[in-house]
Amino acid sequence: MHRCSTLVICCIDFRFQEFIRSFLNKEVAGDYDLVSVAGSSKNFAMKKEQEFLIKQLEISLKLHNIDKVYLINHQDCGAYGDEDISDSNEELERHLLDLKESRMIISNLFPQLKEIKLFFIKFPEFDIKKAVVEQIG
Repeated sequence: MHRCSTLVICCIDFRFQEFIRSFLNKEVAGDYDLVSVAGSSKNFAMKKEQEFLIKQLEISLKLHNIDKVYLINHQDCGAYGDEDISDSNEELERHLLDLKESRMIISNLFPQLKEIKLFFIKFPEFDIKKAVVEQIG
């Protein structure tokens, strides 16, 4: 069996792929499985998409013996639909709710996981070069 430490679930948005990979190479030294799906953790609230993500978790656990999950959401996500709220407290609240609900679902289904980390990517003035990752409690 091949082993890696972490399964990462993030959004498919092309604007963030290089940034996310750079962050993950520092954070977990490239030691991760990656699942990219539009909306990232938002999908745990939708039954059909939730099943897909749960299956990916099961596969990563079985084949690579992961013990951590990273959920990464980002500002201005098209899957959330309302561009008018980007960079607002309302947008951040929506993401925080989805991230925390996703962590609860994952921890209930997979209690053997040691850690589930939540992250949110912000980019001031919509400039990806200014992007920062904030870890959520």
